Amino acid sequence: MKKSKAKYLPLLWAALLMATSSQAQSIYFSFKDGTQAAYSLADVHNITFTGDVMKLQKTDGTTLSWNVSTIGNYRYEAGTVGIKEMANTAELLIYPNPALGNVNISYQLPVAQQVSIAIFDLQGKSVKTWATEQQIAGNHLLQWQAEGLAKGSYLLRFTTAKGSFSKTIILQ
Repeated sequence: MKKSKAKYLPLLWAALLMATSSQAQSIYFSFKDGTQAAYSLADVHNITFTGDVMKLQKTDGTTLSWNVSTIGNYRYEAGTVGIKEMANTAELLIYPNPALGNVNISYQLPVAQQVSIAIFDLQGKSVKTWATEQQIAGNHLLQWQAEGLAKGSYLLRFTTAKGSFSKTIILQ
């Protein structure tokens, strides 16, 4: 796999995890030029990458494409629990990112709840999982020593009773 293609795989991997894990209903793109686009996942057949271009093929046969560098950010939302609601459920900060081996995962829970954190490589293989456990409301810090793992992108999946969301971690 070419290196330029590999750096965009976290976007695709996050898309697949979010679509399957939180029953996402829509995908929203915000572009660096200030424009936005939204698509119902029921209308999306697949998302692929060719070089630096992301292609979104709709179920009606229409294909849309963008240079990945023009996408400012994206998000998924479900019918009742989406990224916006998750942001209010638990604030998550990963630092340093990119990291040289030791990663701090800081999060704040507004109420006591069950929390599960897992890290996956780009092939979807779990490389680290912290057991699901009830945690008290407030600030939490998890320190992960990622020595021994290959340089590259990994996906952290943060799950509570309200749903789950993912963030990319880059190891240098």
